[in-house]
Amino acid sequence: MTSTKAHVEIIHNPFSENEKTKILLNGHEADPDSKYSDYKNLNLQSWCNAIFDELKETCFEDYHLEFTGLAVDCEDMREAAEAAQEKGINFSYTDNVVKKNATERLSELEQLLDDVQKHPVFAPIIEGNQTFAELIDNAFDIFVVATMSSGKSTFINAMLGGDLLPSANQATTATIAEIIDNKSLPQGKYLVSRTNINGEIINEQQKLDLTQKENINPSLLSTWNSDIDTQQDDKNRTGKIQIEGNLTGIKLKNNNVKLRLSDTPGTNNSQNKNHGIITLEKIKDTALNPLIIYILNSANIAIDDDDNLLSKLAKMVEEQGKLAQDRFIFVLNKMDGYFCKENIPQGIENTKKYLEKHGIINPRVFPISASMAKLFRIEETTPELLEEPDKLSLTYYNQIINYCNENDLQQYMVLNSRIEERLKKVSNKTLKRTGLPALEAYISDYIEKYNEPYRIIRLTKAINLLLENARPQLENISSLRNKTQEELDSLRKILEDAKVKLNKSEEFNEFIDTLKSTEVGLSDEVANFFHQTNTKQFMPLIASTEKYFSSNKKIKKEIAEKKIQSLKSSLSDMLNEFSAALTGLNKAQQNYQLEKLNDAYCKFIGNTFEGLLDKIDVKTKENLKTSTININQYLNISENYIQKENVRIGQEKIERSFWRKLLEFDFSEKYRDIIEEQDLVDLDSFWKDNRPKIESELSETLNQLSEEIKQNAINLTHDYCSELNHCFQEKVNEILSTLLRETEASDLEKRINEADEKLAILDEIEQTLTSISKVQVKGH
Repeated sequence: MTSTKAHVEIIHNPFSENEKTKILLNGHEADPDSKYSDYKNLNLQSWCNAIFDELKETCFEDYHLEFTGLAVDCEDMREAAEAAQEKGINFSYTDNVVKKNATERLSELEQLLDDVQKHPVFAPIIEGNQTFAELIDNAFDIFVVATMSSGKSTFINAMLGGDLLPSANQATTATIAEIIDNKSLPQGKYLVSRTNINGEIINEQQKLDLTQKENINPSLLSTWNSDIDTQQDDKNRTGKIQIEGNLTGIKLKNNNVKLRLSDTPGTNNSQNKNHGIITLEKIKDTALNPLIIYILNSANIAIDDDDNLLSKLAKMVEEQGKLAQDRFIFVLNKMDGYFCKENIPQGIENTKKYLEKHGIINPRVFPISASMAKLFRIEETTPELLEEPDKLSLTYYNQIINYCNENDLQQYMVLNSRIEERLKKVSNKTLKRTGLPALEAYISDYIEKYNEPYRIIRLTKAINLLLENARPQLENISSLRNKTQEELDSLRKILEDAKVKLNKSEEFNEFIDTLKSTEVGLSDEVANFFHQTNTKQFMPLIASTEKYFSSNKKIKKEIAEKKIQSLKSSLSDMLNEFSAALTGLNKAQQNYQLEKLNDAYCKFIGNTFEGLLDKIDVKTKENLKTSTININQYLNISENYIQKENVRIGQEKIERSFWRKLLEFDFSEKYRDIIEEQDLVDLDSFWKDNRPKIESELSETLNQLSEEIKQNAINLTHDYCSELNHCFQEKVNEILSTLLRETEASDLEKRINEADEKLAILDEIEQTLTSISKVQVKGH
C-alpha cells in the first residue's frame, strides 16, 4: 500500500452492452486480470457498494474517487460513497453528470428507429426478421408474488381502479393473469382474452365493461380462472388470461413502453408446479430486470409458505447488491388494521427484521392499504359504480385514515427526490395517505432508471443489425467505381466461376453431412451446473436426512410425517429451482453450439469462396421441454414401517392415606408409570428402503435433462443445416447474380452513385447512434 493519495476514475456508460465501465487507477486502466474487470460489463448498482472495500484492501489507504455517469447513477454512487465513508474508509469523492438523461436519449433513438424503418433501403431486411422484431419489443415486466390471503388481487384491482380480479381469502388465482397497461382505455373498461396451457387461443379478445352496474361479465374471469380445476380437456383449460387495462397510477415520461403486470398463483400453488418455476425464472432474470413485487399480509407476515421463496430472494440480493434491492419490493398490505390500534413504525420494523432473518438486508418495505386505495380510486374516477356497502366503507375509511397524522402511510417510505416530484402531481391527498401512489411513483421511477438504458441497448442493436445487413451489397456496388473494363471483365469471370462452383456443391453437401454427424457435448458452464446441483444441493440434503433418520430410529408417527413432509418440500423446492434454471442453461448450450456451428461455417465459406460471401442468418430454435419427477411416491409412510408399542410417557403419584402407609411400614412417595399405546415409525428401515430409489430417480432425472439439453443442441444443428440447405444456394446465387448484373449494367455509374448516397446515409445513422450512446460530461 502507498500513503500517497491516489486518483481513481470511474466512467460508467449504461447504454453500452459490453464494457459499461472503465476504471482508471492513477491514469492507467485497471489490469484486465484484476477483480475490477468483473465490473466492466455489469450494471453499476450490482457493484457500487463493494468497490470501496476492494480499493482499500488492494490498492490505496487514501484516494480521491471521480465518478462520471448519468444523474441517477451519480446518485447511487454518492450514496454508496457516503456509506463507505461512514464505515471509516478514507477517500474523497466528486462526480460528473453526463449530458442528456436516458429519457432524452431514448426519445432520440426511437425517432431514429422510426426514420430507419420508413427508409426503403431497410424494408426488405426488416420484413420477416424475427431478431429485429424481438429487439424492438418494448415490453417491461412487473411480477406480483404473494402467499395466500395477502390481498394480492385487491392490490392489482386498486392499481386498475376497479373490481376486475376476484378477491377472497382463498387461492383465487389458479392461473396466470397478464395485465398490459393501455392508457387509451377508460377506467373500468378492459380487453380480455385467454389461451390454454399450450399457448393456443381459447377465447379471442373481447370487451369487458365494468362501468355499468347491470353488467354480468365480471364473473367471466372467475369462470376462466376456476376451470383449471373443472375443465378436463387441456385444449379448453385456461393457461393464461390476458387483460388490457389502464394502470392509472403508473406515469412514464416516455409512453412507448408496454408495461406488463403478471398476477401469479405463486410458488406454493399446488395446482400447477410450472407457476412456481415461472416465478423463479423471473426472479433470476438479471438481463431484463423485471420488477418483483412481493406482497405480505401485515396481520400475519410469518407464514411458512414465505420461507423458501424469501431464501432465494436473499441469494439474489446478496449476489446483485443494490440492483436487487431496487428490483425486489416488499409491499406490507392491510395496514389499515394498524390504525388506532397498533404502532405502525414498529410493524414496519418487525417486517424488516423478519425479512433480514431470511437474509434480505435493507429491504425496501412499502406499507399500504390496497382495499382503501381501491375504493378511493373508484370514488375518484367512477363513483357511480359504488354500492351502498362501498359508500359506508368509504365514509369510515375517510374518517379513520385522516383521523391522525400517524395514519399517513406515505411518510414511512424512503423516497428519492424524483419520486417526491412525481407525488406532487397527485391531487387526491386521501388516496396518497394509503401509500399506493408512492409505490406507483417508485415503479415509474424504476422503469425509467433501469428499463430505459436497457431499451437503448436493444434498439441500438436493432438498428446496427439493419446496418450490417444493408452495407455489404452497397459496398460491393460502390467498390466497382473507377474499375477499368478489363477489371470488370476479370471480376465477372471470378463471379461466374463461383456460380459454377456453387452449383457443383458436393463440397457443401459433405460439409452439411459433417456438421450433422458432429457429436454434441455439454458446454463447461452447463456441465458444471449439473455437477454443482447434484453435489452441493441434492446429496447434502440426502446425507443430512440420513443422519437424522438413523439417529432417530423409532419416532412418533406425527413427528415422522412432519419430518418427511419437510424433506418432500425441500426436494420439490430444489427441483423447481433447478427447472427454473434450465431455460437459461438451454439457451447457454445453444449459444455454445451455435458459436461452434458458425465458426465451422465461416471457415468453410472462407476456404470455398475466399471471403466473398457474407454470413447467412440462422434462426435459433429454442425448444425446451423438461421432465418432472414425482419424489412423493417414495416418501409415504406405509404400514410396514409402523409398529404399535406401549410407551412410558410420564409418571403419576400414587395417593395413599396415612393409615395405609403405616400398615405397609413405608412412608416414601410411590409413583406408577403412565403408559400410552403409540404408533412409532421405524425411520431407519424406511430410509434404507427408500434412499436408493430417491437417489436413482434423481440421478436418472438429471441425466435425462442433460440429454434433453444435448438433444436440443442436436436439433439446433439440424435446424441450422436445414436452413443452410434451404437458403445457401438461393442466397449466394442472388449475391453473385446481383454483382454480375451490376458489372454489366449500362447505367453502372448512376448505380454506384446511388450506392454511395445510401452508404452515406448508413454512415450518418451510425454517427447518430454513437452520439446518442456517448457519455459526455455536462459543460464539456
